[in-house]
Amino acid sequence: MTIPTTARCFRLFLAGVLLSLAAVPGRAADPRLKWKKDWGPIVPHKKFPKDCSLCHVPKRWDVLRKDFHFDHLKETGYPLVGAHADAACLRCHNDRGPLKAYVSRGCGGCHVDRHKGTLGLDCARCHEQTVWAPQGQQGRKLADHARTRFPLTGMHAVLQCEQCHLTANAGNFTAVPSECVYCHQKEFARAPNHAARGYSQSCQNCHTASTWLDARFNHAALGPNPVCFNCHAPDFQRAPNHAAQGYSQACLSCHTGTSTWLGANFDHSALGGSPNCYSCHAAAYTGAKATPASNHAVNAFPMTCTNCHAFSTPFPPPWGPGTAMQHSFVSATPCYNCHAADFQGAPNHVAQGFPQTCLTCHTGTSTWLGAVFDHSALGANPVCYNCHAAVYASARPTPASNHAANAFPTTCRSCHAYSTPYPPPWGPGTAMQHSFVTSNCASCHTADFNAATSPVNHPAQGIFASACATCHTNFTTWTTVSAHNPSNCATFGGGSHQGARCVQCHATPNYATASCTACHSNRGNSCN
Repeated sequence: MTIPTTARCFRLFLAGVLLSLAAVPGRAADPRLKWKKDWGPIVPHKKFPKDCSLCHVPKRWDVLRKDFHFDHLKETGYPLVGAHADAACLRCHNDRGPLKAYVSRGCGGCHVDRHKGTLGLDCARCHEQTVWAPQGQQGRKLADHARTRFPLTGMHAVLQCEQCHLTANAGNFTAVPSECVYCHQKEFARAPNHAARGYSQSCQNCHTASTWLDARFNHAALGPNPVCFNCHAPDFQRAPNHAAQGYSQACLSCHTGTSTWLGANFDHSALGGSPNCYSCHAAAYTGAKATPASNHAVNAFPMTCTNCHAFSTPFPPPWGPGTAMQHSFVSATPCYNCHAADFQGAPNHVAQGFPQTCLTCHTGTSTWLGAVFDHSALGANPVCYNCHAAVYASARPTPASNHAANAFPTTCRSCHAYSTPYPPPWGPGTAMQHSFVTSNCASCHTADFNAATSPVNHPAQGIFASACATCHTNFTTWTTVSAHNPSNCATFGGGSHQGARCVQCHATPNYATASCTACHSNRGNSCN
């Protein structure tokens, strides 16, 4: 059927009106053209070729020909990559202005900058041309972030941008503080003691970006003269005696290094040559009681510590057992006042009634050993037994020397020389004073008699044991004998008496005389 000319003209007119209306800004797009409203109004084709069939299929403005192909790189010198290759031509080629003006502005010529210029104009630093969301750009993201005041290290490198930049979804990456506590306020509040002890909120001073564990405070960041007390006031309060004794709050005066509180060593040299030790060491004074003799408070030791303890370098002074006690400062105090326990524990001191004036025997104050009693103070005739009764009772190295069994006199000087220096020479080898002994020799020397076999066998010859002094005239040795030598008897009378025994001629203990008639009665009273 042929459409009348008038009707055809009307229809063409109506189509032109519709197209004109669609091109008016602000109007809704014609749904038949499938033009997205957010692309803006339909763009007129004033500068396009007049032959519509070059691009469109017949009777459809919204559909391009399947065989339509435009070599953008060849025709324009500008390649279409990624999403640009699928974009509608009119998105770039339209009547909104010269295309070169848009291209000169880069991505921002067509795309609205959601970051509002805060991240620069080079979108390719984060975005690719395929999609807007950054893909495979982690390394470049780290490199770019390193150019900021907060490089991404440790756990920060794997976070999503919006975890720190809360408005990142809106394209706003500005106004994010770099202080850790801005993001980690909850962690700081939950951490043990952090808030209670007033720990610094500069987390990087102790923690690394990789983990909260194994925190190590970087004291070097505080400079050469840090005020330790600002952070360690609770440690100072808990430390033994620090607050009670008014210790300095300048921690580095005693503590060296920052790895441990142990090994503190106070620099006493800063106190001068005569420090008041007690002002700091009062507790050491009252607690000094290692032995009863060293109980400072009970014994009223002076509080001028340097009287006894050497003020030397390096410090601290040598407290405790082994300290060289300066006895010159306690010369008015009897030794026994401090050393009663030593006296009680000393051998025989109590049992034998030793005097409690220690310096009578002990010389010096460095040791108890080497004591020597000053016997000269007892005069010329001391009663030795008063002190040495135990020595007398125990004197028994041989049967002959058993003092108690042999009833030796208790006047020790009868046998033992009263000489200087003391003590007297007790024991074996003592020069026996025989002049004080009234008993015969045999009462002590029977064993010596029975053992005497050379040069004369005393038991075999029938020598009288009670007549020692007849032959032996010296009390210091047995070898000294009288002029009568029994060995001469063997040659008497031409050797005829060689086999005779002493008792055959000497019938009595008097060996000065002999009787021939005891054997030779026919010879009369004389052997001559």
